[in-house]
Amino acid sequence: MILMRWKMKVILFITILLSLFLIGCASTSSFYDRLPFGKSDEKNAGLNMEEPIPNLGPNKGVLLGFQKGNPPNMIRRDFDVALDAVNYMPEDVSGSFDLWSTNNGLEGFEKVEGGSFNVGSAIYENDVLVKPTLTSPFSQSTRFSNIRDGSTTQFKLIAEYDVNSVVDFNFCLTSPKGDYDSSCKSSETLSGLKLGNYNSQYPVTVSSIRRDFSPVGETTDLRVTLLIQLSNVGGGKVNTGFNTNKRILDFDIFGPVNFECWSDDILDKSGKNGPGGSSSISVEMEKSSVDVVCDGKIGVNRPRENINMRIKTSYGYEIQAETPVIKVEG
Repeated sequence: MILMRWKMKVILFITILLSLFLIGCASTSSFYDRLPFGKSDEKNAGLNMEEPIPNLGPNKGVLLGFQKGNPPNMIRRDFDVALDAVNYMPEDVSGSFDLWSTNNGLEGFEKVEGGSFNVGSAIYENDVLVKPTLTSPFSQSTRFSNIRDGSTTQFKLIAEYDVNSVVDFNFCLTSPKGDYDSSCKSSETLSGLKLGNYNSQYPVTVSSIRRDFSPVGETTDLRVTLLIQLSNVGGGKVNTGFNTNKRILDFDIFGPVNFECWSDDILDKSGKNGPGGSSSISVEMEKSSVDVVCDGKIGVNRPRENINMRIKTSYGYEIQAETPVIKVEG
């Protein structure tokens, strides 16, 4: 009887130890699940694990904003102003920024005009985003003078950088005569991962492509039409073009189909309404989304042809950020 009681105590002790071990493992997993850019502290090495500043915007393109706590929520004596830049795109990015404070009679912080930043490409594995790249391009220690009762300030910035995006996609075509592939529908919409993994990380994305085809007379030619939607999802604005106040995006399409493209928002290089009829056009991106229609013709002699195409867009992009109004005490 004594031996049996001793065995029961040993079994109970081992059960308690196993339970504590499992709870600890679950807690560790839960902690890494809450990390902002992944589930592994090794993959997130070098990233800022603090909550992002609200004014940084969506996780697209490059984000430039004020580092958490710099400036502080309340300014007393010496303080720092610092910026963080985060890149979600697969290319290195260089840009410029202006930074200033609404001094309201305060003295001590010098406006920054034409500051520069450089941030490396995001980390991708097998074309899948693993983590963005973070850098801190600016930090300045300062102290305000001429402080009065009720003094406040606010820090603001405007940043600009260039974007050159590449979106690869493909679609099927089937012969208009003889054998054909019934699984290749005459109308198809491409979106999401069908437009590649990189596309969704740009500030202006190709949000969808509708492909339609139809036979041309009694030939083996097909007329192919693409309705391409470009969407500004980066939380900023496409920059104005040279010598114009229009926000211009350059659009090119490449591949075995020779397309002629046009848009209701098409512009020439001087910012005026221009003609279509080219695979390379410029469009005004004043609205949140713009449609580009491309029309082409190609001969198809086999039951199924898989067509690989590429869209390139080029534009400057502007983002803004600001702190809340900050109380300043002497």
